Amino acid sequence: MAEPIRFGKYLLTRALAQGGMATVHLAILPGVEGFQKELVVKQILPELAKDERFVEMFVSEAKNAVALQHGNIVPVYELGIVDGVYFIAMERVHGRTLADVLDAGVAIPPEASVHVAIEVLRALVHAHGRTPPLVHRDLSGRNVMITWEGEVKVLDFGISGRAGASGRDAPMGSVGYLAPEQIRGEPADPRTDLFAVGILLHEMLTGEPLFWRKDTAEARKEVIEGTSRAPSSVRAESPPELDRAVLRALERDPAKRPQTAEEMIGELRRWLAARGGFDPAALGKLVAATGPGETEETEETEETLGRTIPLADPAAAARQVTIATSVVLADAQAGSYPKPPAATVTSSPPSPTPRSGAVAIGAAAGLAVLLAAWVLGSGGPPAPPKTARPATSEPDTTAPEPETAAPATAAPATAAADAGTRPVLALKGRLFVLVLPSGEVTVGERTYSRFPADGIELPAARTQIAVRGPGGEIKRESVRIYAGRSTQCTFDFTDEVVQGAQCRYE
Repeated sequence: MAEPIRFGKYLLTRALAQGGMATVHLAILPGVEGFQKELVVKQILPELAKDERFVEMFVSEAKNAVALQHGNIVPVYELGIVDGVYFIAMERVHGRTLADVLDAGVAIPPEASVHVAIEVLRALVHAHGRTPPLVHRDLSGRNVMITWEGEVKVLDFGISGRAGASGRDAPMGSVGYLAPEQIRGEPADPRTDLFAVGILLHEMLTGEPLFWRKDTAEARKEVIEGTSRAPSSVRAESPPELDRAVLRALERDPAKRPQTAEEMIGELRRWLAARGGFDPAALGKLVAATGPGETEETEETEETLGRTIPLADPAAAARQVTIATSVVLADAQAGSYPKPPAATVTSSPPSPTPRSGAVAIGAAAGLAVLLAAWVLGSGGPPAPPKTARPATSEPDTTAPEPETAAPATAAPATAAADAGTRPVLALKGRLFVLVLPSGEVTVGERTYSRFPADGIELPAARTQIAVRGPGGEIKRESVRIYAGRSTQCTFDFTDEVVQGAQCRYE
């Protein structure tokens, strides 16, 4: 294992992910008398630190995030800057993102889906209750963590915004999870987040992305002008009684949605209580069955760390500027271990009642165990979903992308349980890219004038491909690499309009 690299008062021990806005590292905060706290440090990319508008937005909004203390929110401990590199220090969470669970093709039962939505809404109640309300604005499956114990936690309030913030200040995010008013560049309010919860609930109930389109403009038009199908019409196992709650949240007119997170919680809780409630422990077992939640350490880790920290040396500790710190981190620096967040409490009855005819993996822990045994005994993760998840892109109101390959969307701060207690799965897949008639392909920071015929091996995660066609045109596509599988993408520049890659998984 590579030696830790000092970054201010933190020791970065492992690179977890790099994306379009930030790099994410596993870190240690050393203290007196051998005290150490393990957490995650998220560094904002240096090129974004040169954007005064972005820095002003990031600093003012992250200050609010530091103050958020709720069992359903991953706490942000500190916002600071080291040698011009802005960073956020946050809690390390052991589990998987909701997007990872969906991408693994796991069927989430209706009771579990509603429970997850309620817990996300509980986080929003806390954030929206501030003065002024703090709106997440980038709520997607990547920003919802499910722990091995079945707790649900929302990530990345550090790039959220105050209610009423204009569209020009909207954070980067996936078109597939933006509300119509965000795409139009209008001010966001708490109802904007409820639209995103409606999308998440629809996807959990159906197992399919709601607003995925090959063409970004087409996806935006669908969000603004389209009408969403009821979940029960997409998947027969989705209870029709949930259709009304989901479709209300997905109303294009904010005035027709639930007006508060509490209102949406009430409707969902009544349905869940009528089904006999839900045991969160079953959710933890379901998530655990999908395998480890953190990518394995690779030989590139040390190189990645060195590349993403311009001045990572011991003297950097003296140059660190703290902009905002939570009380929790202040206690840790004093040498006393901070108290863990309060356990998630649900109002549902503690013991679920199995019901005939339901997809009762989540309603009965015993069946979740059987699912775990089936997945782990199959020699690998479940087959990927038939439909790719939405590609990440910037709203129309942001500056145009530079003519270079954009890195993949940053994975949230996740962590797997101890490797000795969980099976080790193949965490790499192979990517093949074909450009017609010919073209230059960039994956991450490496450019290929001719893509290798036998493909390239990549970690199982979402990655960004940039292709320059024979006429100089550039097309970017975010694709998913699945462990132990091949991803084959074709870019066809022979047509008058290049809409994106045609990808298939084997």
